[in-house]
Amino acid sequence: MPSDLKIVSAAELPKFQNDNFILVGPPGGGKSTLVGTMPGRTLVLAFDVSARAAYQKFGSGGIDIVEILPEQQDLTPYTTKDMKLVADGKMVAPNPGQKRETGRVFLDIGAFVNKLVNDGTLPGIYQNLVTDTVTSLQGHALDAVMAKDGRAAHNPGVNDYTAAARLVESWFDQLTRLPMNTFFLVHDEPDKDEVTKRIMYRPLLTGRSGQRCINRVSHLMRCTALSNKDGVAYTLQTAPDVYSEAIRTSFIGLPPKMDVTIKDFSKPQEYGLGAIIKRQP
Repeated sequence: MPSDLKIVSAAELPKFQNDNFILVGPPGGGKSTLVGTMPGRTLVLAFDVSARAAYQKFGSGGIDIVEILPEQQDLTPYTTKDMKLVADGKMVAPNPGQKRETGRVFLDIGAFVNKLVNDGTLPGIYQNLVTDTVTSLQGHALDAVMAKDGRAAHNPGVNDYTAAARLVESWFDQLTRLPMNTFFLVHDEPDKDEVTKRIMYRPLLTGRSGQRCINRVSHLMRCTALSNKDGVAYTLQTAPDVYSEAIRTSFIGLPPKMDVTIKDFSKPQEYGLGAIIKRQP
């Protein structure tokens, strides 16, 4: 048992500092835009090329971005040197035309984050850290698992998805332990429950590790966007309903759904999460 454990009053714990968030929603739902309203400096680990435009709207100032885009693939033909020995003793080659994946992206970004922690950049310079998106990060984790086993060009099996999910879970473990606000942006999709026949929106988190990742955050909120005559209106769902049962937040006094449209990008902290935190008692 750790020697520094102690009993404290819950009322004495700091509120809304070093919080962990999952923001779910469809592509274009405003997840990236919403984290741009946070006070303090923000570092974005961007695994999607679409993230660039979202953060550029805020201009210069408090948001820095590291783009971790898919590496240049080697598409040269496979030769006998690429043959792999499989469990039944046969030598097999990857399917013709498939990419040569090195699986380095997940490992490299993990090493990069460790470096930022060790040199004091995290959390010394930044108060907010964003993974944009976990959906793409899961693909890199699967690539890492497949490459490690020498099966980069083959179709993954159940065990591969399980191992990749555990890597993503370790990513949540590492980042949520940092004394800063962490944001994990996750796509969701409609899914029909075969028993109740209800349509529900489920975060795209793989396997049982997905639930363990959800349990590591204080807030899980859903972001959506809708075009209107004035442009695009952004909505933040803060309470569960029959379509999204996992939604929750520890913020006080929020309506189940609220307008978080940013009307002035020169003052983003006056809107969205920045405004919510400012109004908390």
